[in-house]
Amino acid sequence: MKINAGNAGWIALASGIAGAGVCARADWIWSVASKTTASVASNDMGSPEDCLARYRALRVERPDCFRDPASSPIAILTDDDDIAAAQADEAARRKLNKQLAPDVRVGVLAADPYLGMLARDAVRFADQSLGVYNRHIGEPGCVIMPKIA
Repeated sequence: MKINAGNAGWIALASGIAGAGVCARADWIWSVASKTTASVASNDMGSPEDCLARYRALRVERPDCFRDPASSPIAILTDDDDIAAAQADEAARRKLNKQLAPDVRVGVLAADPYLGMLARDAVRFADQSLGVYNRHIGEPGCVIMPKIA
Protein backbone atom coordinates (compact mmCIF):
# COMPACT_ATOMS: atom_id res chain seq x y z
CA MET A 1 0.00 0.00 0.00
CA LYS A 2 1.35 3.44 -0.93
CA ILE A 3 0.47 6.62 0.96
CA ASN A 4 0.92 10.07 -0.60
CA ALA A 5 0.18 13.30 1.22
CA GLY A 6 -0.79 15.96 -1.30
CA ASN A 7 -2.25 19.45 -1.43
CA ALA A 8 -5.09 20.46 0.88
CA GLY A 9 -4.58 17.55 3.27
CA TRP A 10 -5.28 14.76 0.79
CA ILE A 11 -4.10 11.26 1.55
CA ALA A 12 -4.18 8.83 -1.35
CA LEU A 13 -4.20 5.09 -0.69
CA ALA A 14 -3.72 2.66 -3.57
CA SER A 15 -4.18 -1.07 -3.08
CA GLY A 16 -2.27 -2.26 -6.12
CA ILE A 17 -5.47 -3.36 -7.89
CA ALA A 18 -5.80 -1.42 -11.14
CA GLY A 19 -8.42 1.28 -10.75
CA ALA A 20 -9.14 0.60 -7.09
CA GLY A 21 -8.25 2.94 -4.26
CA VAL A 22 -9.44 5.40 -1.68
CA CYS A 23 -8.69 9.09 -1.29
CA ALA A 24 -9.40 10.22 2.24
CA ARG A 25 -9.67 13.59 3.89
CA ALA A 26 -10.58 14.43 7.45
CA ASP A 27 -14.16 15.41 6.59
CA TRP A 28 -14.99 13.17 3.61
CA ILE A 29 -14.08 9.97 1.80
CA TRP A 30 -13.99 9.47 -1.95
CA SER A 31 -13.76 5.85 -3.00
CA VAL A 32 -13.07 4.67 -6.51
CA ALA A 33 -14.20 1.09 -7.14
CA SER A 34 -13.37 1.07 -10.85
CA LYS A 35 -12.63 3.44 -13.69
CA THR A 36 -16.37 4.13 -14.07
CA THR A 37 -17.72 4.59 -10.54
CA ALA A 38 -17.00 7.11 -7.82
CA SER A 39 -18.76 8.09 -4.64
CA VAL A 40 -18.26 10.76 -2.03
CA ALA A 41 -19.60 10.65 1.51
CA SER A 42 -19.68 13.68 3.77
CA ASN A 43 -21.61 15.67 6.30
CA ASP A 44 -19.76 18.86 5.35
CA MET A 45 -19.02 19.29 1.66
CA GLY A 46 -16.84 22.28 2.41
CA SER A 47 -15.53 25.30 0.69
CA PRO A 48 -16.08 26.36 -2.92
CA GLU A 49 -12.55 25.16 -3.67
CA ASP A 50 -13.26 21.69 -2.20
CA CYS A 51 -16.52 21.38 -4.17
CA LEU A 52 -14.78 22.36 -7.39
CA ALA A 53 -11.86 20.00 -6.73
CA ARG A 54 -14.28 17.07 -6.32
CA TYR A 55 -16.08 18.21 -9.49
CA ARG A 56 -12.84 18.24 -11.49
CA ALA A 57 -11.96 14.77 -10.20
CA LEU A 58 -15.44 13.56 -11.17
CA ARG A 59 -15.01 15.03 -14.68
CA VAL A 60 -11.90 12.89 -15.12
CA GLU A 61 -13.47 9.78 -13.58
CA ARG A 62 -16.86 10.00 -15.33
CA PRO A 63 -16.50 12.16 -18.47
CA ASP A 64 -19.78 10.76 -19.81
CA CYS A 65 -21.59 12.89 -17.20
CA PHE A 66 -20.17 16.06 -18.75
CA ARG A 67 -20.85 15.62 -22.45
CA ASP A 68 -23.31 18.08 -23.94
CA PRO A 69 -25.78 16.31 -26.26
CA ALA A 70 -26.02 18.02 -29.64
CA SER A 71 -29.67 18.88 -29.00
CA SER A 72 -29.08 20.36 -25.53
CA PRO A 73 -29.94 24.04 -25.14
CA ILE A 74 -27.61 24.21 -22.11
CA ALA A 75 -23.81 23.97 -22.39
CA ILE A 76 -21.67 22.99 -19.40
CA LEU A 77 -18.75 25.39 -18.87
CA THR A 78 -15.47 23.97 -17.56
CA ASP A 79 -12.94 26.78 -18.05
CA ASP A 80 -12.05 28.58 -14.79
CA ASP A 81 -12.80 32.03 -16.24
CA ASP A 82 -16.15 30.83 -17.60
CA ILE A 83 -17.06 29.27 -14.24
CA ALA A 84 -16.21 32.51 -12.42
CA ALA A 85 -18.28 34.54 -14.92
CA ALA A 86 -21.27 32.18 -14.52
CA GLN A 87 -21.03 32.43 -10.73
CA ALA A 88 -20.87 36.23 -10.88
CA ASP A 89 -23.85 36.43 -13.24
CA GLU A 90 -25.87 34.04 -11.07
CA ALA A 91 -25.04 35.98 -7.89
CA ALA A 92 -26.08 39.25 -9.56
CA ARG A 93 -29.34 37.70 -10.84
CA ARG A 94 -30.19 36.38 -7.39
CA LYS A 95 -29.45 39.74 -5.77
CA LEU A 96 -31.56 41.58 -8.38
CA ASN A 97 -34.46 39.17 -7.79
CA LYS A 98 -34.04 39.42 -4.00
CA GLN A 99 -33.44 35.68 -3.68
CA LEU A 100 -32.03 34.67 -0.33
CA ALA A 101 -29.70 32.01 -1.75
CA PRO A 102 -26.19 33.47 -1.95
CA ASP A 103 -24.50 30.07 -2.46
CA VAL A 104 -23.31 29.87 -6.06
CA ARG A 105 -20.62 27.22 -5.55
CA VAL A 106 -19.89 25.08 -8.60
CA GLY A 107 -18.94 21.47 -8.02
CA VAL A 108 -20.06 18.41 -6.11
CA LEU A 109 -22.26 19.93 -3.38
CA ALA A 110 -23.49 16.77 -1.69
CA ALA A 111 -23.01 13.06 -2.08
CA ASP A 112 -24.27 9.81 -0.71
CA PRO A 113 -23.03 6.34 -1.66
CA TYR A 114 -26.64 5.18 -2.18
CA LEU A 115 -28.34 8.27 -3.61
CA GLY A 116 -25.53 9.65 -5.76
CA MET A 117 -24.32 13.24 -6.02
CA LEU A 118 -25.81 16.69 -6.25
CA ALA A 119 -23.66 18.67 -8.65
CA ARG A 120 -23.93 22.29 -9.66
CA ASP A 121 -22.63 23.13 -13.13
CA ALA A 122 -21.64 26.50 -14.52
CA VAL A 123 -23.64 26.74 -17.74
CA ARG A 124 -24.49 28.82 -20.80
CA PHE A 125 -28.25 28.78 -21.37
CA ALA A 126 -29.97 28.80 -24.77
CA ASP A 127 -30.36 32.59 -24.62
CA GLN A 128 -26.55 32.80 -24.15
CA SER A 129 -26.86 33.99 -20.53
CA LEU A 130 -24.58 32.43 -17.93
CA GLY A 131 -25.61 30.87 -14.65
CA VAL A 132 -25.55 27.72 -12.57
CA TYR A 133 -27.68 24.60 -12.86
CA ASN A 134 -28.18 21.86 -10.27
CA ARG A 135 -28.38 18.23 -11.27
CA HIS A 136 -28.32 14.76 -9.78
CA ILE A 137 -25.64 12.29 -10.86
CA GLY A 138 -26.75 8.80 -9.92
CA GLU A 139 -24.63 5.89 -8.84
CA PRO A 140 -24.69 2.73 -10.92
CA GLY A 141 -26.63 -0.12 -9.37
CA CYS A 142 -30.15 -1.17 -8.60
CA VAL A 143 -32.75 -0.82 -5.90
CA ILE A 144 -34.51 -3.83 -4.39
CA MET A 145 -37.93 -3.19 -2.92
CA PRO A 146 -39.78 -5.77 -0.83
CA LYS A 147 -43.15 -7.00 -1.98
CA ILE A 148 -45.57 -6.75 0.90
CA ALA A 149 -48.45 -9.18 0.56
